[in-house]
Amino acid sequence: MKFILSRKVFVIIFLIIVNELYYYSLIQEKNDKLKILKFFSDANVPFDQTSGNYPGHNNLELNYKYECSKYFKYSENSDEDIVIFAYTDRPEKNFFEVFENIIESFRNSVPKALIFCVMPEKDINSNGHKILEEYGIKVIPFAGYYDYNIVTSRYLAIYDFLRFNSKKYRRVFLSDLDDIYMFNDIFSTFNEDEIIISKQCFQFESENCHLLFPIDEGWFNESYIINNNNTELDLELIKDIGKDKINPQIINGGIIFGGTKKVIEFLRIFIEHINPDKAKRFGYDQVLITLLVAKNKFSSIGLHLEQCTHRVCFMPDVRYNLNTTKIIYKENMCSPIVIHKSIPINWKNLK
Repeated sequence: MKFILSRKVFVIIFLIIVNELYYYSLIQEKNDKLKILKFFSDANVPFDQTSGNYPGHNNLELNYKYECSKYFKYSENSDEDIVIFAYTDRPEKNFFEVFENIIESFRNSVPKALIFCVMPEKDINSNGHKILEEYGIKVIPFAGYYDYNIVTSRYLAIYDFLRFNSKKYRRVFLSDLDDIYMFNDIFSTFNEDEIIISKQCFQFESENCHLLFPIDEGWFNESYIINNNNTELDLELIKDIGKDKINPQIINGGIIFGGTKKVIEFLRIFIEHINPDKAKRFGYDQVLITLLVAKNKFSSIGLHLEQCTHRVCFMPDVRYNLNTTKIIYKENMCSPIVIHKSIPINWKNLK
């Protein structure tokens, strides 16, 4: 009888504890949501939009809770994932004034991934080479393509590197270097079967991204209209492209990410269509990618065109709280994962 009674008492106590824990968890979840909502209500403040300096982000408070976690579906970054970009000496710009903050954002966000830089052999003894290696970045020299602008020659150099190392790496994040900023693990948002490139569009999740920026129109004219060195491939690509026919959605050539094999095939298709007479021009790479997308040349690899989302966005319209270091998109209240250009000038004070 005593045994039965004590057993009943134990069960009752256990149920009370479980119920209290459940109630406590509900209260905590409610409090978390209230805190987030309170921040959202305070976040609609004036903001500066600029392409100024890029700060470190150790002190930033970022929101990836609830619906803001939807992109994080895959395994986190590892030493089988690589970030890769290109560098060549640019005396007109003191690049390394902002580099420390940029590379810190990569190191903090994808600490296990490997970081590579392709560099023309002629720059191997440059000060830039030494600084890159001081940051633990593996420099990959490449020969040739010196008459190409670095924005185009980098694709050939990266293609060669990936082809001979394809079995070592699962995923690739191909990046510009001096205007990309990373807040969280981009690798955990895609798998080996995907290949993603973003539209050059700062309107959040908008389909209305078909207008040429003046600078893009200049690149188009210089590469295909004014220039008379068009090949048969060029003529095929620009057929039906124009203000009175098809105004292509401009593709951002600064960020390409996906499985290694997919990225290799993307680069192969791009290289196959390069006109050497035009590859010396800055901006030609972006014009060519835009035309290749418009003509569905990447359909065989299932290329996904990313709108401006909180995963990746070009020139985003972001909001931040003046009294804190919390940063969100006003449309969905989520923090960015990767952004390209247009970092608010005030962020340079968040070191």
